[in-house]
Amino acid sequence: MLLTEYKVRFIIFQDDMLAMEVGRIEELSRSIIEKNYSDFKWMCILHPLSLGNDSARLMWLMKKAGCVLISFGLQSTNPEILKNIRRSPLEPQALENNIKNASKVGILTAVDFIFGLPGETSETIRESQRYALRTRPDFVNFHTFSFVPGAELDEKYKGCSYSSLNGFTKPELENICRRANLRFYFNPRVLFNTLKLIYKYAPEHLYSFLKDFILNIFNFFK
Repeated sequence: MLLTEYKVRFIIFQDDMLAMEVGRIEELSRSIIEKNYSDFKWMCILHPLSLGNDSARLMWLMKKAGCVLISFGLQSTNPEILKNIRRSPLEPQALENNIKNASKVGILTAVDFIFGLPGETSETIRESQRYALRTRPDFVNFHTFSFVPGAELDEKYKGCSYSSLNGFTKPELENICRRANLRFYFNPRVLFNTLKLIYKYAPEHLYSFLKDFILNIFNFFK
């Protein structure tokens, strides 16, 4: 209906569980291909482990179906922190493989990290930043941990302050995240790649990007 009646040409699947059911992402991709929506593009959110050992084949299929970007939530690269939030320590390696496979077929990747989780230290923060630069996703976002009412971590650490949880205050974490994001996009390789992507997909925004980039340089060194 969206494509035929409303002429929508881009859809973001905001479903965290899009590929958790075996065969779901393949079924979606094959259906799009069979319906011949040749000018339709889309992006989705995937868990680092959701494609398993079939990542390379599924990435190729998703690209053929019009997928242009995949967003992954890694949160941390530290095994102990991942265990603290009931995530698998296998996720960083699986995500690295996903990023490589996506790059080979021409799908862009974005990775989200969270700073300030239980067990966070200055070194684990640096580990995540080094991982981001080494694995070369196209985009990253470093976020500050927040308690979500009713969530498991909120119940487990109810009444705890940020500093008692991980040694950082919330303003300190916000500043760390801001500077981490800037450091990533200040990297010459990342900057060059970002400029190429803007020129390819949205050249009309190139001037505003460069203006904001220069402004951020001044803010970074304040």
